[in-house]
Amino acid sequence: MVEPVSSSTPNAPYLFAPETLEQIVSEALREKSSSNNDHLLDNITRRLAAAYPNHVYTGNRRWIWNRVEGAIGEMALLHGSANEYLLFFRTVNGTNGGSGVYKADVHDIMIQGGMVCRQSDGSLEHYTPGQRATLKNGRSKDYTTTDDSYMLEYGRGDIFSMLPTGLRETITLPRVGFWSTVLTVWDFGGLILHDTFQRLEEDPSFHAIPGL
Repeated sequence: MVEPVSSSTPNAPYLFAPETLEQIVSEALREKSSSNNDHLLDNITRRLAAAYPNHVYTGNRRWIWNRVEGAIGEMALLHGSANEYLLFFRTVNGTNGGSGVYKADVHDIMIQGGMVCRQSDGSLEHYTPGQRATLKNGRSKDYTTTDDSYMLEYGRGDIFSMLPTGLRETITLPRVGFWSTVLTVWDFGGLILHDTFQRLEEDPSFHAIPGL
């Protein structure tokens, strides 16, 4: 069982740890007793909230369409701040495209289905449930997911600089693009405000935007 983490831990630039997130997903997968995806995601969410009290959204999941570099999927936000985000991502019908290039590290931990990533050198990497794929700051890759794939995605770095990449193609999606863009900004903004107030309560010296 993962021990609870406090955002007031001294000298901790980030709240979440990729290794801890991977452990949480693996524990939930070992307990999986049915094919009901909602139950599995609920279990993961409960474990995340226990490990990171008051920093993980536990309300009803809102799935929002997203398109980046041609890859189309849906995301449900769990945490947002200036230097971190956490979300569920799913591709019900499978997808393929590019990752984009970011000033951040992005970790994808497979929950269901599979993903194949093609690195810049042409090598292929295959990921199955419980395994973690990492996209390093300034790098890019192409990827393909199978039908009905789910993953837990965690990003750390300059999150604000990622938003244009995440929104400029989403808004062009037929029928759903405009509202998906609005909901992304609305939900992410709300999570940032919640996280800022929560961290200020835990540590009055906290700065919402690192470096200021």
